[in-house]
Amino acid sequence: MTKNPKWQNSLHDASPFLTVGISLAGAMLFYVGAGYLIDRWLDTSPRYLIVGSAIGMVSFFIQLFRITKLLSAEAKKNHDEKKPPESN
Repeated sequence: MTKNPKWQNSLHDASPFLTVGISLAGAMLFYVGAGYLIDRWLDTSPRYLIVGSAIGMVSFFIQLFRITKLLSAEAKKNHDEKKPPESN
């Protein structure tokens, strides 16, 4: 059995963090874009753009909280697995 190079192990450890920026930006951009399109469709001033931005910010922070909670639980699990058993 061959051992993975160190850079592959590092990339595997960092993989949960690589998509965080994309998913957070996507959550914000979706609602801002939807607000902009609704404003153009209804020919209103930036009313729905502002509403979309507010919803996007709320969505951003909810997504950030969920990702942080998930990654924290995963890091704790990995830390507990690597801890040597305690002897009495």
